[in-house]
Amino acid sequence: MVILLFILLLVSLYGIRISSFHKNYISLDSTNAIKGLFAVLILYSHMRQYLILTDTFANNWYLAILNYIGQMMVTMYLFYSGYGLMESQRKKPDYQKDFPKRRLLKILLHFDIAVILYIVLQLIIGNHYSISEYAGSLIGWTSVGNSNWFIFVILALYVIFYFSLCFWEKGAKGFFKKYERENMILMTVFVLCVFLWLILYSAQEGSRWINNIMAFPLGICYSMYRRKVEEQLNKGMCYYIVFLILTLSLFAWRSLIGIDKFGVCTCIFALWTVLLSMKVKFNNKMLQWLGTLAFPIFILQRLPMIALTEMGVNQNVWLFVMIVIPLVLVISHLYNWLLNKLDKEILKI
Repeated sequence: MVILLFILLLVSLYGIRISSFHKNYISLDSTNAIKGLFAVLILYSHMRQYLILTDTFANNWYLAILNYIGQMMVTMYLFYSGYGLMESQRKKPDYQKDFPKRRLLKILLHFDIAVILYIVLQLIIGNHYSISEYAGSLIGWTSVGNSNWFIFVILALYVIFYFSLCFWEKGAKGFFKKYERENMILMTVFVLCVFLWLILYSAQEGSRWINNIMAFPLGICYSMYRRKVEEQLNKGMCYYIVFLILTLSLFAWRSLIGIDKFGVCTCIFALWTVLLSMKVKFNNKMLQWLGTLAFPIFILQRLPMIALTEMGVNQNVWLFVMIVIPLVLVISHLYNWLLNKLDKEILKI
């Protein structure tokens, strides 16, 4: 199975560019390439849950690498989401006006269509859930066989961001008058993210619900101070010193503490990835395309996995892999194409 990681490495290295500084390191194409890389890693990670892998050197390395990366596979999605939302509201004064439709309703509509597909599949194979489980699955609180936690968390974070925009729409007042609106938005988002963290910590099982949350306000913060960060990093050896510190901190924290629940490790990883992307550019159309399919890949990938497992195909590891990967990509592409048309018809966006 380690050959799958080797293939991904070869694809990632194709067209790679190394420079003293890539000005568009956090552009849509660049971030899509990075998201595409992690989308495949998430696919690999979920796929192993349906397979019985033999105890071989290659399989053990495959599992070890995926286990080591762990929840950091999802970190950049939340970081880039926070960054992208803050960039958008800075460029569009009335950004919050269409936010519920363009962000919240769009994600919820796309996700719920996928959930319906899972419910249909589960009914076909004879699995049934309670009414509360079906209802909760529509917002990602519960699962009907699909991956759900990420959708609930991203929806909650978007609500937090939207509330913060509206709350400080006319600027800070009273004691906070001396602070800029953006600083107050960041502060409000951070405080509410802590509350979200506490709620999920007490209500949900599994650290996956909480250990990436703080990457979202970190992305917002980076949007606000990116120019200043870039100026400092381009002075002398500053970039290399900071990159070395982040690298040592990441490996030390990951090795000694692991991917902690509060998200220190994932936040270090987000900053490390951003700094790496300043010098190393994944100039790869394939990864960029995969990045545009990251959302459907994430929410649809378990459909063929469940169906093929029910048919017993997972007993043959390579047959399962050779069917699942292209099938996930095909249905994700079709899903994306159809939903884009649906957005224009229903949401008018």
